[in-house]
Amino acid sequence: MNGGDALVATLLAHGVDTGFCVPGESYLAVLEALRRERARFRLLTCRHEAGAAFAAEAYGKLTRGPGIAFVTRGPGATNAAIGVHTAAQDSTPMVLFVGQVGITNIDGENRGSHVVANEQYPLRTEGQADFARFSEGEYARRHAAVRREMAARGLDALIVWGESSGWGELSGARVGMANARYLSNFADQLREYVFFPRDGDPVLFTFSRSHSMCARDISVIPIEYTRADIALSVAERIKERGWQAGRIGLAGATTIFGQSLPADQYERFREELPDAELVVATDLLETVRARKSDEEINWIARATDFTD
Repeated sequence: MNGGDALVATLLAHGVDTGFCVPGESYLAVLEALRRERARFRLLTCRHEAGAAFAAEAYGKLTRGPGIAFVTRGPGATNAAIGVHTAAQDSTPMVLFVGQVGITNIDGENRGSHVVANEQYPLRTEGQADFARFSEGEYARRHAAVRREMAARGLDALIVWGESSGWGELSGARVGMANARYLSNFADQLREYVFFPRDGDPVLFTFSRSHSMCARDISVIPIEYTRADIALSVAERIKERGWQAGRIGLAGATTIFGQSLPADQYERFREELPDAELVVATDLLETVRARKSDEEINWIARATDFTD
């Protein structure tokens, strides 16, 4: 058994039976193994690598199984990159196989043809960020401060609403996301919730899967991608904790304009948590946010350097 046989055997063992490709000499062993398994694996040949990648992405999106594409190195990889980007943005299950040059030729004249894909989508380490951000200690301080306020008010959990439309876009300030972002460091372009329990890890709920890569890199708390009815998902989490009859704080966008949760969101929580005591707690977040740390003040001072 060679590498091509092992790859195809692995795909079949995981129930994969369909793939798309533009044939190339860099993965002839795989093509030969697929030819021998043509009774169990359907390989569809495309005219362009972008077409193969888009076909695999669409197949994965429709079947909810992995979309499979095979292309050759260099131009094949760059042509297919747009399909990989689309799959990443939409969180579509997809695997792109790129043929490789022989290991003895990696540092030779063919070097430029095999590294393209890795440079297009470089490996990232956990927690890596390409932007300035507050420290882990700062977020730990914020979370502890919120829990102290929750304890003083007797709250079992805090549900923090964030919205980028309506008031949230006022003067371009995104004020509707301020409270949710304060706890998670992420501001969705649509809407989100931060579920903040009195103990345990907070969770960011968002249904905007098209920004999943950004959310994964930016948020400092665990993320849950859910249905469009995110209020229902948050209510289910409260029930899991056994707090369906507890005291739950609802934090809206801002008290500046008297904005709390939209009526449909409040009604959803009332419907799902009929025995809970729902308390408006928007001012809780604004009270905590008003108490600036030295780190926050330092960032504000640095920001003024750009405006003076």
